[in-house]
Amino acid sequence: MLKNRNFLTLFVGQLISTFGNNLFAIALPWYVYSITQSKADLSYVGIAQSIPSLLSLFAGVFIDRWRKRTTMVTADLLRMALCLTLAGLCLKHASLLPMVILVFVMESVGSFFNPASGALLPLIVSKEEIPTATGVAQSGNATVQLLGTLSGGALLSIFSAPFLFIGDAISFLGSVVCLSLLRLREQRSDRPASRQSHFWREFREGISIFQRSRFLLFALFCALIANFGMAPFDISLTVWVKGPLHGTSLQLAIINGAFFLGVVTGGIVLGQMMKLFSMRVLFSGSLMLAGLLICLVGKFPNIYVDATLTLIAGFVIGTLNGAASSVFVSNVPERLRGRVMGTIGALFPMAMPLGMAFGGFLLTHVPLANVFLWMGGLSILSGVPFLFPIRDDLADALSSLSIVSDGSSASLDPAIPTDISRPTTPMEDTLSAE
Repeated sequence: MLKNRNFLTLFVGQLISTFGNNLFAIALPWYVYSITQSKADLSYVGIAQSIPSLLSLFAGVFIDRWRKRTTMVTADLLRMALCLTLAGLCLKHASLLPMVILVFVMESVGSFFNPASGALLPLIVSKEEIPTATGVAQSGNATVQLLGTLSGGALLSIFSAPFLFIGDAISFLGSVVCLSLLRLREQRSDRPASRQSHFWREFREGISIFQRSRFLLFALFCALIANFGMAPFDISLTVWVKGPLHGTSLQLAIINGAFFLGVVTGGIVLGQMMKLFSMRVLFSGSLMLAGLLICLVGKFPNIYVDATLTLIAGFVIGTLNGAASSVFVSNVPERLRGRVMGTIGALFPMAMPLGMAFGGFLLTHVPLANVFLWMGGLSILSGVPFLFPIRDDLADALSSLSIVSDGSSASLDPAIPTDISRPTTPMEDTLSAE
């Protein structure tokens, strides 16, 4: 895969950006909790970060009309400016409200970047290479998330949070440079963006995949339960390390870094896992095991025990996310990728803002160990329904969606398993190649 110049360029750019994002991710909650000592204020920031994911419902329509690379470059430039502004506010010791607004705007811009990135990948690799590219990208990103988290924890113990925000801004600039070096031709849609009727018709096309697939509706229901429960995990972990563990920012980084190390391992073995287990087993096993591990975090106030638990949780979640991403990216028709991926990216985490708000309430009213039990318990509950036989109609839904929209049947990759009601058959060797 790394011999593909376009893929390598995009891959490097996203690694740079991911490194910066993890500096930001560890610095923001630590900074807010340090200056306010308020769990409620920490939850407000979390809500501001989670609400913009809903914008992906509408962003996908525009992404299918716009050039993907241009969209990503514009988003990164805007986020760079916002990051620098946030750093300036922190240096001036501004109140929390303008910081929350800036975080909300940054995440809103990101809701355009992520679906555009997913839609760009099939334009630079062949269809047969998509599973391999997905696995390489996931493992690479998780590796950089590990390095960024550990570096962020160490830097945060030496410098102030605004220094890390500036580092994130620089990483966005690095991403822009790499995106500018891509050599590809994109066809821009000639559909008039000004006609409201066209917008809503195209928006409904993205939603229609859920109307056509009972399995996808079922998966959405389970994802809502899991994401509602797990929404406050990051802020809970910050309070856990800074409170009962009396830890430092570096120790928080070790626990978070262990999770990303698990994701790296999950990406490496993704191909083999998809050969051995059906999607139903991967969904159920990953959600239930991850939930059990999160419950145990609150029972063991020890940095290294908790790091081990999050390491295993990262492995199972990384395998689950990688498998699901590979199936969707491979099989969604090209002209619908932006809105379908945007719709999936918006609806699956739709319960997170409510979960973040409820999690903030729990953090201020119940023992912290019980908050971990709540989060893990809902994750376990979300995996239980997949133990029952479920007929996967996703392939049929995608085929019929392509017929309605394009007038021709979609050609689904036989190497990608879509029948989750039975064990998958062996796939092509390219799936597990690194």
